[in-house]
Amino acid sequence: MRTFNYSEIKKQKWDSDVLSLIAAIYKEAGKQEMYLKQRPEELEKLVDLIYQSNEICFAGNFFTQSVSMQLQIELSYLGKKCTGMYPLQSQKEVVRDLTGNDLIIVSSIAGGYWQDHPDMLREIAKSRAHKICITQVENIPYQEQFDMIIQVGTDHLSLIGKFSITYIFELLEALYHIKYGRA
Repeated sequence: MRTFNYSEIKKQKWDSDVLSLIAAIYKEAGKQEMYLKQRPEELEKLVDLIYQSNEICFAGNFFTQSVSMQLQIELSYLGKKCTGMYPLQSQKEVVRDLTGNDLIIVSSIAGGYWQDHPDMLREIAKSRAHKICITQVENIPYQEQFDMIIQVGTDHLSLIGKFSITYIFELLEALYHIKYGRA
């Protein structure tokens, strides 16, 4: 295994693009902390919805599906039925079978999921399940069909969005575990 000498970082010269990205990540982290302080009831409501739901379906493209995987594993470990898969046809079949006691969490950083798969978004909109969207996008198609939209920033930089989505899923995992997890 390779070792990493952190003291070498101090000696490095960083160009303005790298420094701008690092500053943007810290700025976005601050926004997420502010979100928690200003709107904790939304995350609390989502955690309660997850707890009350019979099945939780995670919908999104590959990256957001991957990021949500740890939350899915933890929820499954705690007895929740979770489905999250990338193949679009599999997502459609699961969504069609969901009931009013289920939950769909759609995550798309910059809206690529519904731009690439408008037919899937129509299926989600028709579903009787509760619907939550986690995104950077301010106006999404079928917006009125969602029970809640969690805005994870307004900057459409992909790196910032990836950080924000990851942060929200990790936060949901921690909050769920604190409130409903087994000791």
